[in-house]
Amino acid sequence: MNNYRKGLVICTSILLSIGLLATCTPFFLSLSPGERNLSKLPSVDVRNLKEGETTEIFSGWYHVYVTKLSDTNNPYLVYAIPYQRGKYNLPEFGWHRAVLPCFNFVQETNFQCLDTYEKGSELVWWSYMKWDKTGKFTGEQKYRKSVPDLYMPDFKVVGSNVILFIN
Repeated sequence: MNNYRKGLVICTSILLSIGLLATCTPFFLSLSPGERNLSKLPSVDVRNLKEGETTEIFSGWYHVYVTKLSDTNNPYLVYAIPYQRGKYNLPEFGWHRAVLPCFNFVQETNFQCLDTYEKGSELVWWSYMKWDKTGKFTGEQKYRKSVPDLYMPDFKVVGSNVILFIN
């Protein structure tokens, strides 16, 4: 009788597991974005982008840069800088709080705020924050605060488009 009971417990456990899997599968499949939702997100056409080249777009609240890399596992470098009303917003404590305004931010070889308080006066106090073209922070750490690298949004490569998961 003990073997009979053990068999029933095993069979019941297997059936419950199969039922749970069958019930949860549609839910988990619905978590990935559908084609209709993906088409509404901002995207960048990277068909003609050569290795090492960068393209940029303005998307909602961000100025987005996409660079094609030689790495086959991670072929694109994507970072976004908060941008609204003609000015960039730099992080005060992190990119979740990008409130320091900057009009002159994008340079040829790096990113750094070169704004001054008034014409001909000294640079704004946050001009020490500097990033290279790969999005890494290269400036000096001041005020005992670490400055984060540029914000790198999630993205998905679909065909010849990089679809950005930002608003």
